[in-house]
Amino acid sequence: MSSDTTKAFRVLIVGGGPVGLALGIMFAKSDIDFLILEQHSAIISDSGASITLWPHGTLNADGSVRDESAIFEWLEEQVLYDALGPENQSKVRTGVGLQDIEVGDNDVRVRLSDGSVETGSIVIGSDGIHSATREVMRRLAGKGKNGKNGKDEKIDKSGKNVKDGKNDKMDENSNNNNTNNYSECNSDDDNDDALITTFQCLYGTVWPPPEDLDIPDGGVFFESRSSGYTTQLIRWENGVHIGLFKRIPEPTRARRTFFTPAEIEAYETEFADIHVTPKVTAGELLARAHELERNQAEQRQQQKIQEGGQQEQEQADQPIPQGTWLRLVQQPEGFATRWQLGGRIVLVGDSAIQVTSAAGLGLNVSLQSAVLLVNKLHATVSEAKDGHPDTKALERALGEYEATGRSESAAAAAMSGRMIRGNVWETWSSWFAAEWLVPWVFGYRNVMRKAGRDIASRGRTLNCGRKTERQGSIPWVN
Repeated sequence: MSSDTTKAFRVLIVGGGPVGLALGIMFAKSDIDFLILEQHSAIISDSGASITLWPHGTLNADGSVRDESAIFEWLEEQVLYDALGPENQSKVRTGVGLQDIEVGDNDVRVRLSDGSVETGSIVIGSDGIHSATREVMRRLAGKGKNGKNGKDEKIDKSGKNVKDGKNDKMDENSNNNNTNNYSECNSDDDNDDALITTFQCLYGTVWPPPEDLDIPDGGVFFESRSSGYTTQLIRWENGVHIGLFKRIPEPTRARRTFFTPAEIEAYETEFADIHVTPKVTAGELLARAHELERNQAEQRQQQKIQEGGQQEQEQADQPIPQGTWLRLVQQPEGFATRWQLGGRIVLVGDSAIQVTSAAGLGLNVSLQSAVLLVNKLHATVSEAKDGHPDTKALERALGEYEATGRSESAAAAAMSGRMIRGNVWETWSSWFAAEWLVPWVFGYRNVMRKAGRDIASRGRTLNCGRKTERQGSIPWVN
């Protein structure tokens, strides 16, 4: 493949979630052409995890409120897709999943699930925890430094190297009890990108809120803690979001994208008597959720029968209707072994950095990595002749992005790891820190101020465009 310098530098973004949309907005501000490729049929749908901004209240095992803090407030806005504007919303393709990437001397070709091919200058994988881009990149890395030559390694369907003989579980010599140090969740092992799962989570939305359950109205966040388990519940005007977290007996590198109904039922049973609010247990809320799921499924089926003449394509273009849904997932932690390949493929957000959702830091970390990446690419494209940087320049820029991104993400990743381990009382010291040191010695507000000074104030901003940041009590560093 040869580059056509008459065409603008073009970025292909795999994944149309919050980070993918944010990348589109940032590239638009940077005057860099882009195309977002999303495998789902709709960009806006009620199907993902909630994005929390740190409210706090904790419960004793009997459901009584132990302490409260107004560190968080509820925000409900649809901003990212709207912020693209009509002129850029046409640069979003839905219903097309990534199948393969071909790396050329000066460009890349992305093969999609519908048989079409998109050509660009670079591919950014913002396609989440189970990143298809990351899997393709690992396979290409087996062919040579830039994914263009060399002997291909045997890769199974999951993207793992068949001949490495690695066990899915952690090595027997690893210290499973000493997991407070986030760096222990990383290794140089390419098997499954060194991402380790220590926690699972059943999360979802209950809509509309069950009227017979005593759940306070409006912007309330509850969190309960116990040995091995922690729960979170967010109540907003139109529904309830829950997260039921469990520490699994043995950390594993094995990936699970599907759990059987029996496994999900057993998981729910473990939480049955744990309070999610002072007067409601997880078992009570889950029972109502399943009832709503059944009723809403029947209503959708009846609607399909009544609309029998409607075309399938018209239905596919509609967003997933709001309703009740629950999903059991792994919560991997760690950094991908490789963030970029040959200056033409790069990972961002959850594809590269994974933390549990308990601290609500995942999107924050992801957006920071996205800003860093866009700034690097904007500078590189601006400096290049005719706006077309060569592969060496791109590889240098992406290498700098990876090195800086790893370093800057470490503090937030460590904070997230400490928080969930404190919530499930993983060790005596983590229990003492979570239940006594933080609330009674340091205080939640002081902890948040420190987080603001050490992490939030150092947040990156775009180097291009008009800046309108407001100044608060903690000044911005960048």
